[in-house]
Amino acid sequence: MTAIAIALHLACREAVWEANDEVGRTVLALGPGAYVIPIAAAAGLVTAIALVARRPGPRPGAAM
Repeated sequence: MTAIAIALHLACREAVWEANDEVGRTVLALGPGAYVIPIAAAAGLVTAIALVARRPGPRPGAAM
C-alpha cells in the first residue's frame, strides 16, 4: 500500500510538471493531498508493523 501511495504521489508530480512544461510557465501545483497520501500510507505501514510486533505468541500447550 505504501509503495502504491508513493507511486501515486510521483505520478501526480510528473503530471503537474508535464502540464506546466506544456504551457511554459507554472500554472499548476500539487495540493496538500498529494503530500498527505504517502505520509498516511507510511504511518499505516508503521502502525501495522507495530501491531504485528506486539501480537502475543502462541500459548504454551495450545493446539496448533
